[in-house]
Amino acid sequence: MVVAGITEHDDTYKHDFMGSPGGVCRIPSKRLLHLKAFLMQVASLKDVRAGTPLPRPVSRHLVSTEVLADGYPREAIAVLLSRYRDEWMDIASNGNRKGLPWARLLAAPRLHRQGVTHASA
Repeated sequence: MVVAGITEHDDTYKHDFMGSPGGVCRIPSKRLLHLKAFLMQVASLKDVRAGTPLPRPVSRHLVSTEVLADGYPREAIAVLLSRYRDEWMDIASNGNRKGLPWARLLAAPRLHRQGVTHASA
């Protein structure tokens, strides 16, 4: 919704991680576990580049979890995964600008669109 630019009413979500910094701080930690999992996934895609083969760890994980069939063109998946990562990096950058605490889990500095993603503790 954020990437598509779709605005929603302030009361759409019970726990709005894109809301005000004060509101986000009141979200119970266990309700942020899925968000943290997304952020860890984004960080794991730091070396994925569109137009290049998938890094071995990413490719092995996708095959071992049967998300990706062995022999499927990895280049097409690299395009999708790099776009997914970049969208989440943009969301985290916007969250950092708003002062949202969860957004600090992804450091946003990148030299170019498909740059390095860092996860911090």
